[in-house]
Amino acid sequence: MKNKALKAFLMLSILLMIASACSGDTQSTYSSATYGEMRFTHVSGFYISQACLDGLFQHVDHVVRVLVIDERTELINTWLTPENLARYGDDLPEMYMVSTINTIQILEVFNGTREVGQITEVTQLGGQFGDTYQRSSFYVPLTVGDEFILFLHNCDLFDDYESRPLQFGPPSQSAYFVSSPTSRNAISQFTDDINIVQAYELGLLTADESFVSVNASNELVLTIGDLVRLADSTSSNGES
Repeated sequence: MKNKALKAFLMLSILLMIASACSGDTQSTYSSATYGEMRFTHVSGFYISQACLDGLFQHVDHVVRVLVIDERTELINTWLTPENLARYGDDLPEMYMVSTINTIQILEVFNGTREVGQITEVTQLGGQFGDTYQRSSFYVPLTVGDEFILFLHNCDLFDDYESRPLQFGPPSQSAYFVSSPTSRNAISQFTDDINIVQAYELGLLTADESFVSVNASNELVLTIGDLVRLADSTSSNGES
């Protein structure tokens, strides 16, 4: 039992080191328990958030409106990095943690290199796989069928950014409802023919309309005007 607990702790620590390298500064504590056939692991702690939207814009690689089209969980080998593959080869150690992977379709790009219509994935620590349930205070809940504004970044551990799953920026600040049956947001649905920026330019949306954060403790307020300003800045930089 002690060996299993130690192994679980080492697995979690390694994945948190990977998440820290990809996402920013984290500080965490670890706890676990077993209830019947279920094994629970919880990571609590805090993530260094951004004090303002401009800081958040600069912190991430992509700001996009997306539709969540699927969700799955996998056991991932936390040793699986290019450095460890080069070092161990076929003798790569195996230490597994649960990861939640959301498949998303890009509906609108405010900043970043992703393209409208592209289908990609967002991955994060936590979820349920079989009789193993793992959750962290860094977890960002997304609902299949809902639209969100997401603040995402590439993982610095990998060079081939475009073929790798994306990850969240500061978790408490990285996801905002657009419109869905479960959302408290009053912003209407958009079609493939008109996006948020175009709706604003046509006078269908006002600059001060805001989005509801997935995390209720998020103190940042994201508005239509903020996204339009970011899109205009991105367009200007691309043309210069």
